[in-house]
Amino acid sequence: MQMARPSKANQLAAIQARREVLQAKLVALDERAKAAELAARDAGRPTLLAALGRVKSATICKPTAPLLTSPGQPSRPDAGALP
Repeated sequence: MQMARPSKANQLAAIQARREVLQAKLVALDERAKAAELAARDAGRPTLLAALGRVKSATICKPTAPLLTSPGQPSRPDAGALP
């Protein structure tokens, strides 16, 4: 006895249904991958922010800041003077 083969229309419908299931799984995998990527990107952020909070940045005061001059000129007025 030979079993009847499903019609081509039934085969096509089954293929399309399977494709929809696989595409839904692919979308879910893409979402999980994106979430994992974001988590990995932010993994060290709390440690960095805590460390930055403990470090005090030095402030530059006017007397110690270099004077702004045009290129080719000394940065201090007395730098070009001979002793």
